[in-house]
Amino acid sequence: MDLDPIRDRLEAATDGPWAWCNDSYGSVLRSAGLSPVCIYDTRQGLSQRPIVPDCDLIAHSPTDIAALLEELERVQGFYEQASTDAAKYQTAYTRTANELKELRTRYEQSLADNEHLVEAAQRAEDKLDELREFS
Repeated sequence: MDLDPIRDRLEAATDGPWAWCNDSYGSVLRSAGLSPVCIYDTRQGLSQRPIVPDCDLIAHSPTDIAALLEELERVQGFYEQASTDAAKYQTAYTRTANELKELRTRYEQSLADNEHLVEAAQRAEDKLDELREFS
């Protein structure tokens, strides 16, 4: 999504935030600095025309907001998918780490078993040697 046109309209407009002020004479749309952005006098109608960049911002607001919401939903979808994928990868990582730990334990046990077998084979060979001496 190209955010530059929206950003340009926002930067060209009177600084906000804006606020509506209503009284018995009409309504005033004021900026944060209290300067009027637009005045509507109930007796005279529109008595101060809005500044063109402000009009442009106001006119594009519905489509800009809709586009920004659509982009936000798209990004949220990516975030949700990434979160789901991360959870799957975490589960797979944990499972693999546990399997690796189990394989390491088995490997260490097999080394110990092999050591016992080598010792047993050595004892058997020693016994054979003893038997050969008596025969």
